[in-house]
Amino acid sequence: MYADLIEWLVFLNNNPKFRMNEDYMKPIQNAYKFMNQIASIIEKAEKKLKDERTEIENALMEQLRRF
Repeated sequence: MYADLIEWLVFLNNNPKFRMNEDYMKPIQNAYKFMNQIASIIEKAEKKLKDERTEIENALMEQLRRF
């Protein structure tokens, strides 16, 4: 479905008769940019959560050791 959208956009962009207004292209360009960034955003969030979990586990183990 996403590939179909890109194919239509390329067709519209290459055909002056159907050229889209720049204001309509901005959200599409933003969506394309974010589609390419999703993997790295998820990877960073997973690393952050893993680091936070490790900190919490270490703090709990330290409290248990002191107890």
